[in-house]
Amino acid sequence: MSHQQRPFRLGVYGGSFDPVHLGHLLLAETCREACELDRLLFLPCGQSPHKPLGSVATGQQRAEMLEFAVAGDSRFGVCRVELERSGPS
Repeated sequence: MSHQQRPFRLGVYGGSFDPVHLGHLLLAETCREACELDRLLFLPCGQSPHKPLGSVATGQQRAEMLEFAVAGDSRFGVCRVELERSGPS
């Protein structure tokens, strides 16, 4: 009898995260559990389309805050792809 393995389930949570706070982390964990995700990536935007004046923290700083917030928990990660492109995210 063959055992089929469940596909890897990845979630993406985008936002400005300026700054990241407990509400972001609680929502991420709630969604990860509800959707039975194996991993959830935080995706900080480079240029928020909803904040025309820009962020207070730089993209690099926001990504570092996120990495610090999820450090030690392999269920979460940070993807910087939106920080490397131009234009609104």
